[in-house]
Amino acid sequence: GAQEAMDYDFEYKVLAAARTNRTTVHPKSLCDKRIYMVAVDGSRGAHHAFKCALAMATGPFDKIVVIHSFSAKQLAFLATERQPDNIRMRYRAELSDSPLDNAIMIEERPDGVTTKEHVCFLANANKVDLLVVGFTQEHSSRDHARNGHILGSMVDLSMRRAFCTTVIVKPTSVLRQNFGASDSQHCLVFVDGTDEAEEAYRVADSHVCAGDRLTVLHLLDVHQQPYLPTTKQWVHIREHYRTEYGVAVQQVVKVSCEM
Repeated sequence: GAQEAMDYDFEYKVLAAARTNRTTVHPKSLCDKRIYMVAVDGSRGAHHAFKCALAMATGPFDKIVVIHSFSAKQLAFLATERQPDNIRMRYRAELSDSPLDNAIMIEERPDGVTTKEHVCFLANANKVDLLVVGFTQEHSSRDHARNGHILGSMVDLSMRRAFCTTVIVKPTSVLRQNFGASDSQHCLVFVDGTDEAEEAYRVADSHVCAGDRLTVLHLLDVHQQPYLPTTKQWVHIREHYRTEYGVAVQQVVKVSCEM
């Protein structure tokens, strides 16, 4: 009731206040264990995100956590494939042959708490390493009631409120199947001298496999270079990634459109 929502809200704000303690993802070794949490709602976009999470979890000790958040008040309006019990059965079947450690969490959220807040709370509370969410463009209030509408605005909130790294999976994303040379993937990372960009590089580097390509780019604004702090200047960025990671950062010059 009201007290449950109040307690939840307090705990959520405590977690939000600790946002500076974000999960840091480092290059992966065979003995590492990573927890991948994927939010599902019965939609194709969410299921594609689930498939992507499975493709990313390549370590023998990795764990997949499938999370579905629902409101009891909305159950009567949800399509059959989006009912909590059906989602549980679907992903039990999907994971039945997986060698990965896994868990399925079907969680009723407290009154007054949105789905996106609940998912972010669960990701933080379970100390996951990566939160994987699908991208959908369902926006209408009718779709919200009928379909549950978890993953539209979830994408934006998860990037701002989840302590862990968030992976956004678009419907057109190509998933790795066989981990062979013919199934290689190309990962592109933009760096600008900030800690956040460097963390993005480390995450990408920790997930590339043999045969994959990882391209690191810096968008260079020639006119702004004299006014930037040293750490954000092109020469420093190039040398930092070369000495720290042995990576050659490619330069892309920003072209001014002013007449």
